[in-house]
Amino acid sequence: MLLQEIRARQALKEIGKSEYHLDIQHSTPVTKIDDVEYSLVFPKIMLEYNNVNKDIDTLFIGLITEKRKPFLSRFPNATIINSNRGRDFITKQFDTEYFKKMARSNFILCPNGAFTWTYRFFESVIFKAIPIIEDYTHHYDGYHYYTIDDEFIYDENMVNNNLEKLKREMML
Repeated sequence: MLLQEIRARQALKEIGKSEYHLDIQHSTPVTKIDDVEYSLVFPKIMLEYNNVNKDIDTLFIGLITEKRKPFLSRFPNATIINSNRGRDFITKQFDTEYFKKMARSNFILCPNGAFTWTYRFFESVIFKAIPIIEDYTHHYDGYHYYTIDDEFIYDENMVNNNLEKLKREMML
C-alpha cells in the first residue's frame, strides 16, 4: 500500500467515514475520495507533533540514494540521517520518530525522489519547517520554500501561511 493511500485512509478514519471510493494516482499525485479530488491527503493527528522546541537547523532524514547525494552534499552543516524506515510498511504507517525529528527542524531538505514532488515537502509544512527544494514542481505553487541559491531565514509567517494552506487543501 502506498503512503498516499495510508494517509488518506487515516484521514477518513479520523472523520468517521467508513464508506467511500478511493482512487489514487501516485505519479500525479491525485487522491480522489468519492467525487472530491485532492493532490494529497494528510491526517490531522500529524499536527500534534509540531509544537516542540526547534533545536535542529537543517535536516534530511530518509534514504540517501546516489541520485540524492549531489543535492545533500551541498549542505555540509545539515543533520543528515540515512534511514530506510519509510520503506518498511509497518513503520511508514505512523513513524513518530521521523515526525519528531522533522518537527524539531527549522528547514527540511527535500531532494527529488521518484518524482520531483515529494511527501517530505508537505510533511515539512505540517511540522512547521521550511522546505528547501532541489527542483520546482507546480505542486509547490502557493507555498513558501527555498531553493539552494536562497538565503535561508526561518520566518514564522511563512511557516504559518504554509500550514494554513495545507490544512485547507489537504486535510479533511
